[in-house]
Amino acid sequence: MTVEFIRELDDYGALKGGSACLVKRGDEFFVISHILNGPEGGGPETLAFASNEDGEVSDWTDLAGGRGKSREDAIRELEEVGPDADCAGRGAFGDTKPTSERTVGDALSVLASTMDAMAGRSKP
Repeated sequence: MTVEFIRELDDYGALKGGSACLVKRGDEFFVISHILNGPEGGGPETLAFASNEDGEVSDWTDLAGGRGKSREDAIRELEEVGPDADCAGRGAFGDTKPTSERTVGDALSVLASTMDAMAGRSKP
């Protein structure tokens, strides 16, 4: 599905020397945020977040993009596969728990699963 560029979002421009724009895919709006120096100095990072038509982010779960990716890469991901089916509509911990109900154990479980996946191991 085609992603339509709506406008640049000046409010986000000062964020770590980055920029952001508002795009639309079907009836859904997304903010594509690009920062030059990601968390912990990890280099450029571009992420897509669900938003409303005014560019106000409604969910900070990243739905497309990633470290080292460009704005065009994130838009292409939204066009080709849509918001990431593995996390769309869910929190960063892969569930629907409100942030206030998540625990350190939840975060450690996600971290362990991610590390297993990166090492090529999977849990039964």
